[in-house]
Amino acid sequence: FGRGRRKARIKNLKSAAEVYAYLQDKGISSPADIERRIAALKASPACKRIDELEHRINLISRQIREAETVIRLTPVFEGLKKEHFKSSREKYRADHAKELRQFHAASKTLEKIGGLADEAFLAERNAELASAKAELAELWESSGELFREMDMLRSIKRAVERSAEAEGKGNEGRGR
Repeated sequence: FGRGRRKARIKNLKSAAEVYAYLQDKGISSPADIERRIAALKASPACKRIDELEHRINLISRQIREAETVIRLTPVFEGLKKEHFKSSREKYRADHAKELRQFHAASKTLEKIGGLADEAFLAERNAELASAKAELAELWESSGELFREMDMLRSIKRAVERSAEAEGKGNEGRGR
């Protein structure tokens, strides 16, 4: 039991030494320095491109989802247009209320974000989505070191904040 604690202490000390060496190497000596380094990493071209790609992927995915909904529910909407008598039209509308609401919402959204509800549009969007996802995966792969550094800085920042909170709470108890 004691041996496990010793190993844990040694591992923690090694980890602390690595963090200390990293901070010295980067000239980081305060929480503000950590923030500046994180901001600098976020401003890198790779991070900016990843943000752009993620935004683009979300937009394309939404266009695809809304176009598929419109295509899937077009027969329901067309069925409503075929009903010529008011009573049968109202009955049809009541029977298919949920589908008609989904159709109109998807049509309105698709119109707002740009897109068409046809198979050619879907094929084009799916190809662009695949291309954007491939580029994103490649960027993530090639920028791994950048993101590991950012994760480490965020972890250090959280540890510093927790330490400052604990110190503040400890001092509150002593002051009374």
